[in-house]
Amino acid sequence: MNLMNLRLITFLILFPVLDLLAQNNNHIVHLKPEEWNIQANSYYICGISDKRHDPDNNGKMMSGMSGKVVNIDFDGGLEKALLEFIQSSFTQDTSSIPVWIGIDEFVFKDPGTYMKHTLSLNFKLHYYRIIDGNEIELFQTSGIPQMSARGIPPDMPETIIRQTFKQIAKSFDDWVKANPNQPTLCKGISVNFLSINPEDKSGKNDTILWSSEYKLKWADFQSSPDKKSPFSALSHCLFDYKSVPTFENQMMVLNIRIFACFAKKGSWVQSDKKQDILLSHEQLHFDICELYVRRLRKKISETKFNLLHSDVQFKELFDEAWKSYQDAQNRYDEESEHGLVDEYQKSWATQVRIELDELKEFAKD
Repeated sequence: MNLMNLRLITFLILFPVLDLLAQNNNHIVHLKPEEWNIQANSYYICGISDKRHDPDNNGKMMSGMSGKVVNIDFDGGLEKALLEFIQSSFTQDTSSIPVWIGIDEFVFKDPGTYMKHTLSLNFKLHYYRIIDGNEIELFQTSGIPQMSARGIPPDMPETIIRQTFKQIAKSFDDWVKANPNQPTLCKGISVNFLSINPEDKSGKNDTILWSSEYKLKWADFQSSPDKKSPFSALSHCLFDYKSVPTFENQMMVLNIRIFACFAKKGSWVQSDKKQDILLSHEQLHFDICELYVRRLRKKISETKFNLLHSDVQFKELFDEAWKSYQDAQNRYDEESEHGLVDEYQKSWATQVRIELDELKEFAKD
């Protein structure tokens, strides 16, 4: 959120004495379009919302030679008048993100006398957008611009509004252009899954990323065996995950690195148990890890992410996938009795191979 305080603006104008409004009980503001020379390429003002406690009170001003105090009103109401004025005063792209202006305070005050006449506008407003039903504030500004004159020119409210909203619009546009990497200024989120670097497929690193080109060797099991364990070997397989956002064409792109990996320093085998059948069993542990990573990539690609809460959504997806993965690894060991029951070992190998092929579009090796 950006806060911008509009400095006190004072206009000193000498006008001839006018008595055009002396007989009226109010002053109707008429705003004519201007040319502000603002190119709003990434947003457009789609609406104005009057959020004041008393939306009928726009304040008062002196009018005519008598110095009569009259109400200030807008033809069609404040929201309609300001929206039409703003929308027609600078170029906007309606295919970009919609932005609203909320009016929190807006009241004219005229404490002066006829001979020393001052009209001021006490205002406070904010720019916001609506994301998934939530109102998100982008930019806030307030101020008390004023105009002084000898005599009472009839267009004092119009002059103050034109000058004030031109400055506000320019300040907001400058802020948008200076902050392009803001999730709240994006249309949505896209996902880009990173592929494995060629050097990560060689098995030379301490952590091996799953690849169809590489199969585990007993030399990859580099931790000291657990002498107290009843098992012959242990494969330390896990998800390698990282997400880095970038911003392109008003989209937040999540560049996701997520791979099945085998940690050499966390994996071990009893020195007298290095049989091929056991190695095949451990390789399938690694393959199951890859299967659940592909499932997670698929789930991520099918999810509509919230601009403000994508991190929470990713955590939920990751936690769910990790739990399912651990459950599958435990079932595999239980049903195959750690590779000793050949029927179940082959059944699991076949099923994992089929599912990996079904999810081949989500392979990144």
